[in-house]
Amino acid sequence: EMWTSKYDMDGNLQWSKSYRLQDSTTGPTDVIADKNGDAYVGGYVEIGGGGSLSYSLVVKYDAGGTLLWSRQFKFADHNGGKVVKMALAPSDGLYALCQYGNDDWGLIRLAASGDSLWCVSFDTATTSDWAFDLVLDGAGNAYVCGYFYAGLEPHNDIATHKIGADGHFVWTRQFNYGIDGAKGVAVDKLGRVYVAGQGIISGSTRSRFI
Repeated sequence: EMWTSKYDMDGNLQWSKSYRLQDSTTGPTDVIADKNGDAYVGGYVEIGGGGSLSYSLVVKYDAGGTLLWSRQFKFADHNGGKVVKMALAPSDGLYALCQYGNDDWGLIRLAASGDSLWCVSFDTATTSDWAFDLVLDGAGNAYVCGYFYAGLEPHNDIATHKIGADGHFVWTRQFNYGIDGAKGVAVDKLGRVYVAGQGIISGSTRSRFI
């Protein structure tokens, strides 16, 4: 079961709710709350033994703990989906960053009602693509960071992507710093993007970067 609890500012429990689909395993990976006190819980649902069928999952509760809706989704014919990170949209609803398949990721835009407005995926045939963080700017543009591995050399490359508020890819930037992985991304009010992560330059020497 997937549990969600709400506490007041003094730490007093307000409510606690569980969510589970029949004959399935569910797990949370992220939670966010909007200005109305509604909570969005992201995670995954596995159906069948050993997670033979897996979907990304988003569940919404109102401020009083009433379940408003739940959505399960996957990208194309890939299995193994889960929500990695969520962010509130500037207007309403949210963005959910999902990892799916063995090594690809996607971004879905959900309205406050739970309706899917658009989704995009980053799935290259010759690379392993992983995403770790998501941030939005004031216009609703999304920034995703992670890494990709082409399998040609013994290292990963940092990857940073900008996706427009309408769901199209604006740009992708790659950077090599050894065996790399970007773990955090931020954007300021002027649209400047900051990426932080860690890399192994040579042998086992680790170096952090921003």
